[in-house]
Amino acid sequence: MTQIFLGLTGAFLLCFSSLAFAEPVSPVQELRYSEGCILKLVASRLELKLNPQVPLPQIHRESRTPLEQFQDAIEPQWGFRPEVFLNAYVVATNEIYLMDQARHYREGRAPDDSLAHELVHYLQVKYQGFTLEDLGEMAEADAVAVQTWFRETFLLKQPASDPCL
Repeated sequence: MTQIFLGLTGAFLLCFSSLAFAEPVSPVQELRYSEGCILKLVASRLELKLNPQVPLPQIHRESRTPLEQFQDAIEPQWGFRPEVFLNAYVVATNEIYLMDQARHYREGRAPDDSLAHELVHYLQVKYQGFTLEDLGEMAEADAVAVQTWFRETFLLKQPASDPCL
């Protein structure tokens, strides 16, 4: 009887200690600008004219998307299953996965600039004819440059007027 009790107590303590040290779920950080607005601003920065006939990417937010769905979507593209949810554009399915937990965004960062980055990849593929193989260092550098521009222009300082009008 004592062994059973100790076993259950040990299991409870193990479970309790796992909960105590697990990374807490952080609040969701919402976008400051709409997805459509961010797309419009990014396309303008890249000097691209949006075409309503081109399918928009489906955007999956971390707070509403099971990790397994993200892993299933990204594994064919990356060749491995990430252990955590990350920002990514999936070429084959035209989907964007966006981290939206507040703990990911500090020091002026926000989901908005991460979305701007992933939308650059969407535009590279759908408007500039890039293939998955083309999305290398240069394509990533372009996405980082637009992300930085977006953050500095629309997040770190308040624009004089609504940039989406």
